[in-house]
Amino acid sequence: MLRKSLIALGLIALAGGAVADPSVVDAYRDIRRVTPDLTYDLRQQGNGWVTTSPDWGTALPITVNGPAGFVEIMDEGTGGGSYRTQIVLWRAGDGTPLVGIGETAYTPPWPDTTRVRFFGKDGENWSDWTDYVWPDVTLADFMPDDMRISDLRALEAIRAQVFVTLPQKGTRPVAQLITHDSEIAAVCKGETWFVPSDPAPYLTYCDRLQDHLFHTLDLDWIKSEARFEKGGLSR
Repeated sequence: MLRKSLIALGLIALAGGAVADPSVVDAYRDIRRVTPDLTYDLRQQGNGWVTTSPDWGTALPITVNGPAGFVEIMDEGTGGGSYRTQIVLWRAGDGTPLVGIGETAYTPPWPDTTRVRFFGKDGENWSDWTDYVWPDVTLADFMPDDMRISDLRALEAIRAQVFVTLPQKGTRPVAQLITHDSEIAAVCKGETWFVPSDPAPYLTYCDRLQDHLFHTLDLDWIKSEARFEKGGLSR
């Protein structure tokens, strides 16, 4: 409880603006030292920035926007898979940093998995503050109140995903509901190139769900409580 209280007190100071300097790179490098599953290094090469592809072992160009405190790595990988990493740095008025890292694996064009983590400083040490900063965003958040548990199970069966994008400007991440539209259309139109073992969830989606679901959820930064909160929904 003491640790949680100290972290919460530290977070209260966090403000809403992205830091206007290139230290997002230094912050990420420091976090990598204590978070071994962050694969990509960041280094300057000539006039740009690169990382190393774990598949190819070669330099991979990346986007570094120092004034916005933003980094994006898009690794096309091998065998058709891709991996996107976004890194965003916010600061408190007193300079306290908060770093968000979003990681999404793709089997193009659809995301397979997405993960968002936030890291803050306890003294000189970086640690994972996600539980105190970020709400759990799930498929259920995109369903109107009158929808049923069977509708949620249908979404899970058709492999719907929640995809999160961190902001290059401003403070508002966006979560999106992603569905495999070409597969859904194939089942609902009776095409034979995609035939699932159970077509019922796809037909449920076509007949009843698709026109009622929300597809975008904004995450609002609550300055006074130093956390993100689920905000507006749109179709």
